[in-house]
Amino acid sequence: MLERRIHTLVGPLGVDCGVVTPVTAPNACVVAQQVGSQPYFVRYADTSEPAVATVFVRTKAGKLLWLYYYKDIHRRNSLVLARPLLIETPAIVITPDHEHF
Repeated sequence: MLERRIHTLVGPLGVDCGVVTPVTAPNACVVAQQVGSQPYFVRYADTSEPAVATVFVRTKAGKLLWLYYYKDIHRRNSLVLARPLLIETPAIVITPDHEHF
């Protein structure tokens, strides 16, 4: 579900920029793709919540999005079968120069 959505958004030329942690600066791949206005995605590793995947995406149309994928939305005290949930939200990025894109 998540992989299919990522590849639909970035298209066949989208670059996988790997994994970063929420406290680290963007890696060289992210910077290069963003400066070049190219589609890409980067995953954020959060060991405190392994059931949630967070992905930042620049789409082939140039939109910036956050994808949140919950592998097991009913994992706590649920009698209903668990199922995944994908949430997609627009992203606003502010550079050190206070530039919004």
